[in-house]
Amino acid sequence: MSKVRALWQASLTATKRALSWNLDDMLPPSERFIYNFSSKEELKKWHLYSDSEYGGLSSAALEITDAGNEQSGGTGVFSGNLSLDVTDGTK
Repeated sequence: MSKVRALWQASLTATKRALSWNLDDMLPPSERFIYNFSSKEELKKWHLYSDSEYGGLSSAALEITDAGNEQSGGTGVFSGNLSLDVTDGTK
C-alpha cells in the first residue's frame, strides 16, 4: 500500500470514528466505587486527620452508613468541617 493510500485510509478511519457516536458517551458516568466497605472493621484500615492535630479547628469523620451485604458492601461517607481559624497561641 502506498504512503498516500495509507494516510488516506487512516484519515478516513479517524473521520468515521469521530462521526460515529454512542448514546452511552453522552450520559453522565455511573456511580464509581473506589473502596468497598464490607464491615465496620474496614474503618480501621483508614487514617483520618485534619489540621486539628496541628492546632487548627477543622474536623473530619468517616463512617459506614449502610452495612450492606457481602456483595455490595456498605457506603463510606467522609464528612467534616473546614475552619480557617486556629486556636490562640498557635503559629
